[in-house]
Amino acid sequence: MRCLAIFGLVAGLALACASGLAQPPPPLSVHALFANPLYSSPAISDDGETLAVIGSQGDVQLIVTRPVTAGELKGIAKQADPERRVSWLKWVNSHRLLMSVEGRNPNGVAMRSRATYLFGVDVDGKNFEWLGKRWPLYGQDQLPVTFQDHILQRKRSDPESVLIQIRPPYREDGSLVMKMNVNSGALTPAVPPANGIDDWFADKDGNVRAGIAHKKGNILEFWTRVDPGGAFELAMRADAVEPEITCSRIWMDAPRLTNSTCATRSLARWCSPARTWTSTDLCARRTRPR
Repeated sequence: MRCLAIFGLVAGLALACASGLAQPPPPLSVHALFANPLYSSPAISDDGETLAVIGSQGDVQLIVTRPVTAGELKGIAKQADPERRVSWLKWVNSHRLLMSVEGRNPNGVAMRSRATYLFGVDVDGKNFEWLGKRWPLYGQDQLPVTFQDHILQRKRSDPESVLIQIRPPYREDGSLVMKMNVNSGALTPAVPPANGIDDWFADKDGNVRAGIAHKKGNILEFWTRVDPGGAFELAMRADAVEPEITCSRIWMDAPRLTNSTCATRSLARWCSPARTWTSTDLCARRTRPR
């Protein structure tokens, strides 16, 4: 009798679950569909003690932190302009966060182009600054740098600065690399424009070692250097429309000291259609490409 009762209870629960699963989910409102996520872009500080996230309260975005182990969320910065959105957070050391804010470019002509703005804030909410506010202006119209958030690498030897790529308006000779103080936004020249390079790449130690230039005729040129202070040399040239291989990620190994004048370094690329890592010895490609 007890077994029959238990069997009946289990069967009833199964039928209840099945009927519950058969019900369609409640409709999603338009507001909920297009609302900002409650929390996004979590980032942990270098010392592993603090978690930072982007929180949302309607159209207002908050930068909130809390200890990794336990504790309450604490708001340290706010982005209340509904025309601008916080895109990402990055710790530059254990006490300072950088954030990219994206919005419409007020200087766009004949189109609604976008612009990015770089901000910084301390972990305790102090020194919340627009770091690009006092950057140089360019041209007769005194235009600011449109994209301010292209961080190349942090310099491990200098936790108070980062390398940042800048493309000034009206410049036809490519991008340049600056060292930026993460507290004040002050810029110091690091790598001048060279060979029409548009996109720069740095190794994990903050040494700028490679760049990609977009040339007329849909040609991509890849420039590299082994010596961090040396000249860039053309390592390869490819057709951007019909490339033999397509590489979406670039990685450079750490320095190795050898007895030769050319230290052994390799360039690895994530390439398709093989969908695998391929490696190139930069020292072995010192000859001029065709």
